[in-house]
Amino acid sequence: MTPARRLAGEPLGTALLLAAVVGSGIMGERLSGGNVAIALLANTLATGAMLVTLIFTFAPISGAHFNPAVTLADASQGGILWREVPGYIAAQVAGALLGVAAACCPQQWRLAEQRRMEGQLGCVRGRFLKNAFGAENQGALEQVGLAYEMSITCLA
Repeated sequence: MTPARRLAGEPLGTALLLAAVVGSGIMGERLSGGNVAIALLANTLATGAMLVTLIFTFAPISGAHFNPAVTLADASQGGILWREVPGYIAAQVAGALLGVAAACCPQQWRLAEQRRMEGQLGCVRGRFLKNAFGAENQGALEQVGLAYEMSITCLA
């Protein structure tokens, strides 16, 4: 597999993984009826199933690293060349941003449209209005960071 092809697979796999992590969290919260244990179970099962699927799908293409910790570990064991590591990490960060945006943006747009229709929304730029769990004005970058940190912790 060529380095260019491997680097093309890594952001797609990372984006799909992060969209699954964030999306399953939103799904679990909405469907659990306030039961935190059920929400966590739904999030865990959906994320685990997606992770296994992504690993089987992307392992032959990019190695299915999906986060810098795995990339660094693989490079330290000789699995990939050290000169390829920066490209992998850049691809993973880009994929993470796209995946979280794909999972969060429709929710944020729906909330913004709902507030606009209710006359409660002025002009707010550069941040999400509410996250999926109702916390006020959590920054988009903070959401991305938390989701990416969760994926690194779970996969490392």
